[in-house]
Amino acid sequence: MKKPHVLLVEDDEHLVDLYASMIKLMEWVPVVCRKGGEALKIFESAEFPVAVILLDLILPDIHGIECICRFKKTDPRVPVVVCTGSEHMNEIALLKAEGAFDILSKPFVANDLIAMLKRAVGEI
Repeated sequence: MKKPHVLLVEDDEHLVDLYASMIKLMEWVPVVCRKGGEALKIFESAEFPVAVILLDLILPDIHGIECICRFKKTDPRVPVVVCTGSEHMNEIALLKAEGAFDILSKPFVANDLIAMLKRAVGEI
């Protein structure tokens, strides 16, 4: 069985390393992008199947909500899990309305991330 690819979109180097190591512990493949534009380019190229997208909301080039819209336009079947420190209910509601599978509030523990990713791809 092929290992699922996780498109990891995060600009904080420490968090990239942390999330990537958690994904590798699951024996999945993290594909790291530090900017939204880079992630969109990779996703739209469809060079490999992406099982789930793990997306930071605040990126240096494109806001996460714009990324979700474009990911969903390209392939609405791929779940997008958003990581955010925001607790604004309006923003969370907008994320859901734009197609986010779910939201992980920072900080979170490894088990929460692992369970969310597995749920997103239907393994739980």
